[in-house]
Amino acid sequence: GSLVFFDDALHHVLKVTRILESDRRSVMLVGVGGSGKKSIAKVAAAVVGVPLLHSTKGPTYGVSNFLDDLGAGFKRSGIKGEAVCFLMSDADVCNSVFLDFVNQYLCTGRVSDLFQKEDVDSIVSELRPAFKDGNPGAVDAEGDILEFFWDRVSQRFHFCFCFSPSDGSLARWSRQFPGLLSACTIDWFHPWPADALRSLAARFLPGADGTVADLVGQIHATMMRLSSEYFEETGRQVHITPKSYLSFVGSISTLYAAKLAALRETRDSLSLGLDKMAAAKDQVDKMKVELEEKQVVLDRSKREIATLIAEIDESTAEVTVERRNVQSIVSRVTKKAKEIFQTKLEAERDLEAAKPALDAALEALNSITPKDINSLKALRNPPDVIKRIMDCVLILRHMRVGRASWQEVKGLMVLEASYPEALKMMNDMGFLQNLLTFPKEEINDETVELLKPYFRADDFNYESAKKASGNVAGLCNWAEAMCKYHVVAREVEPKILRLKESEKELNKAKKEQQNAEEEKDKVETALRALEQKLEEANGDMDRVKKDADTTEMKLNNAMTLIESLGGEGARWQELKREIDDKERDLLGDCLLACTFTSYLGPIGVSHRESYLSATKQLCKEIHVHTSETFDPVGMLADGADVLRWLEASLPADEFSVQNGALFASSFQTTRIPYVIDPQGQCVRWIQKMHGDAVSIPTSSPSFMDTLESAIARGVPIIVQNVDSNFGTSLDCILDRAQSPDGTADRYIKIGDRELEAAPGFQAILTTRLANPSISPENFAKCTVIDFTVTGNGLEEQFLGFLISRDEADLDRRRQELDEDVRRCEAKVKQLENDLLMRLSSHQGDILEDTHLIGVLADTKETTMRVAAQLREASITKRTIAETCEKYRHCARIASLLYFALCDFARQSHMYETSLEQFLAWLDESIETAATASSIAGRAANVLSELKRTVYLSAQYGMFEKDKDAWRLLMAVVCSDADRSRDVDHSGAGDSAILRSIIRMGKQHVKHKRKTVQWLSDEQWTNVLYLQQSGLFDNLLGGHQGLTGGSESKWKAWMNLEEPELTAPPIGATTASGATRTAGGSSGAHDARAGPKPTLHQMALVRALRPDRSRSAARVYVEQVLGSEFVASRAADLSKLVLSAGAGGGPAF
Repeated sequence: GSLVFFDDALHHVLKVTRILESDRRSVMLVGVGGSGKKSIAKVAAAVVGVPLLHSTKGPTYGVSNFLDDLGAGFKRSGIKGEAVCFLMSDADVCNSVFLDFVNQYLCTGRVSDLFQKEDVDSIVSELRPAFKDGNPGAVDAEGDILEFFWDRVSQRFHFCFCFSPSDGSLARWSRQFPGLLSACTIDWFHPWPADALRSLAARFLPGADGTVADLVGQIHATMMRLSSEYFEETGRQVHITPKSYLSFVGSISTLYAAKLAALRETRDSLSLGLDKMAAAKDQVDKMKVELEEKQVVLDRSKREIATLIAEIDESTAEVTVERRNVQSIVSRVTKKAKEIFQTKLEAERDLEAAKPALDAALEALNSITPKDINSLKALRNPPDVIKRIMDCVLILRHMRVGRASWQEVKGLMVLEASYPEALKMMNDMGFLQNLLTFPKEEINDETVELLKPYFRADDFNYESAKKASGNVAGLCNWAEAMCKYHVVAREVEPKILRLKESEKELNKAKKEQQNAEEEKDKVETALRALEQKLEEANGDMDRVKKDADTTEMKLNNAMTLIESLGGEGARWQELKREIDDKERDLLGDCLLACTFTSYLGPIGVSHRESYLSATKQLCKEIHVHTSETFDPVGMLADGADVLRWLEASLPADEFSVQNGALFASSFQTTRIPYVIDPQGQCVRWIQKMHGDAVSIPTSSPSFMDTLESAIARGVPIIVQNVDSNFGTSLDCILDRAQSPDGTADRYIKIGDRELEAAPGFQAILTTRLANPSISPENFAKCTVIDFTVTGNGLEEQFLGFLISRDEADLDRRRQELDEDVRRCEAKVKQLENDLLMRLSSHQGDILEDTHLIGVLADTKETTMRVAAQLREASITKRTIAETCEKYRHCARIASLLYFALCDFARQSHMYETSLEQFLAWLDESIETAATASSIAGRAANVLSELKRTVYLSAQYGMFEKDKDAWRLLMAVVCSDADRSRDVDHSGAGDSAILRSIIRMGKQHVKHKRKTVQWLSDEQWTNVLYLQQSGLFDNLLGGHQGLTGGSESKWKAWMNLEEPELTAPPIGATTASGATRTAGGSSGAHDARAGPKPTLHQMALVRALRPDRSRSAARVYVEQVLGSEFVASRAADLSKLVLSAGAGGGPAF
């Protein structure tokens, strides 16, 4: 079976079994979804032989249906007296009213008004006999019988609840319905222990040793720990349940078997191809020598054939003479054989005359049984005729008899019998058998003469003997028949002698014939040998000539093959070595890939790689090999799949491609993809991939009709806005059964109907929520994929958008070139694979297949031509890419600004901005940006306009108190992006400095004794924070520090009315250890050069003059973005109305 019973599972089974065997008890199994609660309940019910009832859910399942199911169970327990277990899970509680009835039963042992009047009458009628048997003498009133019914129900009806504590429903139900706790035995299902994980892995992973099974369990435990850490860091709950582990183990087994078979098939093909190439190279020189040798053999064969033809002519004449001689002898022998045959027929006719009597004697003899003989032997003095018959038998068998003497018996003179000798003869166990096989040819005339006096007696006949001793009388007939046969045979004997003489003459003639035929055969054999030799010589000559032609052809083919595939051998050798390495690393890579698909789908880009590295480290510690540069996409999809995804507008960044692989691999399992898609890019990608895909939210009234239509037509259905509550309408596809081969079953049950899913049907769940709350049960049923847009992916999208709008011709050339490159790469790979496939799959000697050699040569030529085109296209692509890169900085800042807006939306949901809206702002910036003489100038103009558009459009909907923060955040983002373009951008970025400023006053600080007494406690704490955060190395010491020789300068700077406009006395820490003034210049600040405020200076202002922080931020924003980003601007209402588009007007 597919169940693995570890210790904890057995304990649960025993506990539930005891409860089901007891009266008036119910059980509640509490654990996260996928813990095995239902399996335990089913096993326990099967052990005790209790039927397990379960409600049949459906879109229309309501209270009345539940009461019908409950009533049916009550009737089985109350009327039939059966023990019944009613199974209920969280998903079965479609309506909390269900639990109201359940609670009523648990608390009181009955459910009021459950049955209609006719049901009550039926119960009373059926239960009355049992009531009378159990209560003799009692009045069978309806109320008493109903009381008896409910008493039996409460004894034998058990509830088995399978609830999860994760979503808060159980806690709420426990408060609302106290019977769930007070009337049930609670059995908690905790996370599976290590031994359970190990035993399950060992059971479902064929060939896995204890080390690998331990490793699989450790990976699961590590992912559980990391998911908890991920929740603490990001607030996203990633549920890892035992069902996740089952899926993990199953995917390992499936993926490993498929990959191992593919690797070995490829390696076998490579080996065959290399062997055939090596064989062709080895045969070239050898075939040249063979060709010369075969020409010499060909000339010698021609001379030998001419000699053989002369010898054959001479032997043919000799054979003709011998044939005539044999024919004469055969005629003479045939005539003699006819004469002998006629004589033989006459003798057989004479012998045939004695055959009836002989047959009758044998028949009579067969009628005698050992019992008859024993009866005869038991007689002390048998009848005299029997004694004489036995004397006849003795005489025929040439055995001893007494001296002949006459005696009178009943008036007749007869010979006196020798019965004692007869008794001795009859005592022989083989007596009757010896008579049956008696050699009648050995009878002579003397024997017959001795028997005649016996035969002449009047009573010596069958009838007299029959009267005297029953079946023994047959010996009488037998003796007479033997004598008669001898008389006939004596008359036939001269004929037999003549026959024997004739046969001797015939044998002599046949011997003569045989000798003549042997001589003839000898001559003919010699002739045939010569003819055979001639034929063989001709065949040898033809074969040598054919071999010579074949060798010449194979030599030419070998030269062509070596020339055509000269460069492939080294590549195939290297590929074979890579396959050997891959097979060595395959188990570890499959573990990593299945960890990726089973656990890392909902993990964001910031943690996914580190979690995969943690798994890789576990493999390393257990000494399970993995690839040095493991790529999960390469394990789950091939290059053609990725190219097809990219052509359908999947973002080209690594995270998005990984999500594409996760999405595609989910259809190889029974888990449905659940896509977290805040920006909607996954839905757009799926719709381009599957043009016939149907998209509909679950809230649509026509959802079920659309779902059934998609199932019947075999088209994908995208279920949108599936948030925290999946709803019962999705249960039919979430609970889709599994076929024996591990894939999703083609039948989908909707209510009480089963629909056959046509090929191509796929269900995809999506949500626009960035962090949906999914229950563990639904988490285990889905492959959750975080499709949130990444920085790199969005940057590439924005770059493509900029190029398509601003450089349409260049973008068209780039797209055409990308398509050509993808097509060429795919064609090269296809041709190379086809080349190897043709070479390895060919049966026999490839050098003999001229057609295939030509096809291989053409294929290789095409491959080289396509590869050359690919190199040319790559050069052109590089040139176009260099031009497109001039827009890179603009795309990067656009991406950073979008994510800054997303982060800023945490201040208020009102500030949320969709990707579509941001693209509209980018499009507006392209339209309104000034033209320029160069691409770089145009990109700079678009960037300036984009900053302005984003700033103004975003701040229109912000509260006044948040506008300064938005300006500062936007300036920091742009400053970091500009700084990343510098060759030397050492030191902390402005984003890191800003985070330090925000944490000032909130972060824990290691306090020291205050050495600068003129600072307030708050200022001193802030100074310690700046010193300990690493922004300033010598803020307290050194000649520029607060406690050094610059104390007066610090006091003067702090007392300035606008300290943010003047450089402070100390420089900031850089990554190289050098310092630069907080005002921006290296070394000491030159006041005459004018202030260059940075975030370092803003940090000092925030620490020592917090009253000037807002002003310092404005100065920084003005320096980075310009004065227009600081000055207040009135909203342009006409522009706002236009920007709202057709979706509706702006809200004020």
